[in-house]
Amino acid sequence: MPKVNPLTYEEVSKAVSYDPESGALTWLISPARNVKAGDPAGCAKGVRISKKTGLETRYIYVRINNFDTPAARVAWLLHHGEWPKGNLLFDDGDTTNLKISNLKEGVTYHITTGEDGIKSRKMSHETQRHYGLKRYYGISREEYNAKLDAQNGLCSICGNPETAVLNGRPKEMHVDHDHTTGKIRDLLCGMCNGMLGLARDNRDTLIKAARYLDRHSDAPKAVVDLKEVTQ
Repeated sequence: MPKVNPLTYEEVSKAVSYDPESGALTWLISPARNVKAGDPAGCAKGVRISKKTGLETRYIYVRINNFDTPAARVAWLLHHGEWPKGNLLFDDGDTTNLKISNLKEGVTYHITTGEDGIKSRKMSHETQRHYGLKRYYGISREEYNAKLDAQNGLCSICGNPETAVLNGRPKEMHVDHDHTTGKIRDLLCGMCNGMLGLARDNRDTLIKAARYLDRHSDAPKAVVDLKEVTQ
């Protein structure tokens, strides 16, 4: 978990100035022999290359009181008077564009204090769920909730609520999707979702399983009557 920045607004504002229109950060002090007051503040320290596109992403950092801080966070602090509560996103995708109009808050964290007194940020459960839905299924939390409401909070197969518990809280319904097309289907409880997964979404296997249960039931039921299924 990322540590909370120990620098205060007063410390940063005495060292660096910020122009929200241009995004420029400028030294108000001379932090090193070769860096003087009036020079641009910050340098590219974090450089990442995408494995998919090969494109380079550069992140600018500002070193104040021996603490390296992303320049975007410094810009946010100097403009708003407080550190951003979560990650900062770049509206145009350019990580070197520090104009205040290009910066917006992303993930929200809860601040926790460890036994050693060090404060850290931890992403809330709700935020983790939101980004997980977006990352793996391409749907928003609002879309998930709307689908859950449409199902009255019940599994689309068995018609029961989720009974599994994780860390003292009921688990949420699983988002079921077609593994071939990626199309979102419905929300399922863990048992039903696992059933489809173990059957590899094979329709014939599931129908044969239903017929098997009928055959060995004390009170047989004609659950399945599909001629196209091989006996």
